[in-house]
Amino acid sequence: MLSKEAITKLQAIINTVIIVAAVIVGVIYFLYAMMPVIPSPAAPIRIGYILPLTGASARLGKEVLDGSLLALEEINTKGGLFSF
Repeated sequence: MLSKEAITKLQAIINTVIIVAAVIVGVIYFLYAMMPVIPSPAAPIRIGYILPLTGASARLGKEVLDGSLLALEEINTKGGLFSF
């Protein structure tokens, strides 16, 4: 049978192990939370719009389409949408 002194030492050892384990888990969690987030490669963003490309308003629609394509090319040459 264990004496009261042995039980007290056993409790102290168990408490110490629990505290050390909690500190280790806390440090690991803190380090994990502080890691920089590396964005995953995103799927291309699809953009659609309704433009008149035939009929009386075709000239206006063509100008808007050309301007959109020019802006898209400029954004992509600078690194994409999330580089701003």
